[in-house]
Amino acid sequence: MAITANIGVFNSEFIASLSDGHSIEAASLRELAKTLFRVGVVPGNVQYQWRAGQRMLTAGQQAAFAAEMRSLGGNSTSLALIQSAYQPVDGHAVQAE
Repeated sequence: MAITANIGVFNSEFIASLSDGHSIEAASLRELAKTLFRVGVVPGNVQYQWRAGQRMLTAGQQAAFAAEMRSLGGNSTSLALIQSAYQPVDGHAVQAE
């Protein structure tokens, strides 16, 4: 089953809530995209839904994030390089590198 991600902003950190129950926090959209790609989220499985206490990404941020995800998906060496560094932490947010 594909993992989906809901992206938002909380306290100046980008937060991704994953359908598998994990949360990922990152200081930049590029870091967040790399981490989501690493855990198997594909560009078509990203949503930008508002949740209480979070800010929505602007249209420009959404476009930049989608472009970064597509860029990662189009590079055949990205998956091997990025996945090698990922180690999930159950029950806790995974901090992007």
